[in-house]
Amino acid sequence: MFCRRCAPTQPPTRLPAEDYRDLLALTDPAAALPALDAPHAAAHRRLVARFVRHHLDAESLSAL
Repeated sequence: MFCRRCAPTQPPTRLPAEDYRDLLALTDPAAALPALDAPHAAAHRRLVARFVRHHLDAESLSAL
């Protein structure tokens, strides 16, 4: 899932079906949160932090 600005020129890597469903649930405010093991939870936190840093200006992210 990419915004237009971030869309790669190469096709993205395909996620396994379960990981894709988890990602959809994490981006849907009405969905129940998936149960993630520690490595997957850490990976999602890193991904969210990268997304926020990239899409918001640095002054508003002093806590990150």
